Amino acid sequence: MKWSTNKLLYRDALLCTVMTFIVAGLLYFAFVNLSILDPFEKAFKDFKFTDIFYSKRLNKEQQNDKIVLVNIKHVDRFQLAQAVTKVAEHKPKAIGLDIIFKDRKLEFTDSILKRVLQDNKNIITAYYHENDSIVYSHDYFRFKDEKKGYINLNLKGQNTVIREFIGVKGKDDKEYAFAVQLALEAGYIDENYASKELKKPIPINYIGNKHAFLNFDIDEIASSEAIPALKDAVVILGYFGDGNGNLDIEDRHFTPLNEEWVGRAVPDTYGVVVHANILNMLSRQNLIYRVTVFSTYLIAFILCFFT
Repeated sequence: MKWSTNKLLYRDALLCTVMTFIVAGLLYFAFVNLSILDPFEKAFKDFKFTDIFYSKRLNKEQQNDKIVLVNIKHVDRFQLAQAVTKVAEHKPKAIGLDIIFKDRKLEFTDSILKRVLQDNKNIITAYYHENDSIVYSHDYFRFKDEKKGYINLNLKGQNTVIREFIGVKGKDDKEYAFAVQLALEAGYIDENYASKELKKPIPINYIGNKHAFLNFDIDEIASSEAIPALKDAVVILGYFGDGNGNLDIEDRHFTPLNEEWVGRAVPDTYGVVVHANILNMLSRQNLIYRVTVFSTYLIAFILCFFT
């Protein structure tokens, strides 16, 4: 009698679970396809529940003092060369230039910058993919044995939230992301690790915005005689604001750090800060692995069944 009752219970639970999934599927289909619900669909078009976690800082903002950001603002190439030279004197593990020098300008300043790039072997330069082409710095600034990484952040267009990155592209002739090249140069990871773990889209484990890292204006670098924090650090020079607040959206992107997790209007995080968050994740080898869709539905089915 008891076995018979349990058998009926399991059968009913299974049927209820199947019916729950069928009804949920029909409601989801109706939600996606009914035009009257379009405003809701658009509002939640690029929303993930993990965005709430980051936007509300449930993980509490951490800090990594071994990643240093330098805001280059809109300085000329002579000032930039001076800053790179000053940074190099402190012997950092790696220097990243989140900058592309598309054109030649003044012969004198260009020659100084070129010399600085050639003399410092731990400099990582940048390039990016644009449609079917690759945009590098002008040939004048390129040199033999140059170490470079792509700075593309958007995987699905220009208006999406930056939640993931791809660290390695290609098979035989591998391309490394900018942050991955920095991690390789600094010794945080090796090429075997990069090839094994970073070829697929990986969620970025954000620890915070620019205040999660030591950051300086380029003027501070130029005027300071010594900055001990630069020694053995990874220093990234890039643009993150010129004092105009939210009006300045140059190289800013939507990320899960945005406090407005639905209906975002203003990009919240500069590209150089996104690279710093990726580098922080690689330096600690603290990757986030995504559960497959099949596993997610299987777990949901089992939980629903036992509930």
